[in-house]
Amino acid sequence: FKAYPDWAAIEAGLKGGAAAYLKDIGTLAEQAATPWHSHGSYGDHGARFAPADESFRHVYGEMAL
Repeated sequence: FKAYPDWAAIEAGLKGGAAAYLKDIGTLAEQAATPWHSHGSYGDHGARFAPADESFRHVYGEMAL
């Protein structure tokens, strides 16, 4: 995005090396990263939200609308 406001240059960069770089990072993450819900800070049983669907964000203090 250093090329801003040259949108053509930004698009060329994203279609070029940036796309391959992001694909490599995604592959590495899939192979080696710990899923966020399995992290030790969530306890032995993984993350738990109440309620267990996307509606939790409506009652969670930090995310309440």
